Amino acid sequence: MGGWFANVSDRKRIEIPEIDGWIECRQELGVGEQRLMFSRAFKGQVALDNGEVRNEYDMREVSFGQVAAYLVDWSDKSQVSIDAIKALKPEIYGPIEAAVQKHIEALRKNAPAAVATRPKGKRPKKGRRSAAPTSPSAAE
Repeated sequence: MGGWFANVSDRKRIEIPEIDGWIECRQELGVGEQRLMFSRAFKGQVALDNGEVRNEYDMREVSFGQVAAYLVDWSDKSQVSIDAIKALKPEIYGPIEAAVQKHIEALRKNAPAAVATRPKGKRPKKGRRSAAPTSPSAAE
């Protein structure tokens, strides 16, 4: 992985023949865009009978959130915004949504493997170390 910051200015132009136009998408999201994308669809939490909590999402907003997070420009002369995206004709939005989804899938396929982490609350079994000692005295 390269550095701490997402390269949000790196873009890819995608031609969409069905609408006789193009879109430009981010190649990477920063944490701000990523959280905004999820927050657009997040409705709240519901307590379950077993005491657990389940997150609820407005599935209508999931797609809009993804498109708004990745889409930065288009061949139309208007400014890209969530309001502009929602005002598109269905026959225009459909191919744009499909192109963004295809773009996201390609990014996921080419993404570096995630860093392995231990699930919260899980501890290694006694007698086993999950990592090398960090101090000389611990290594003895």
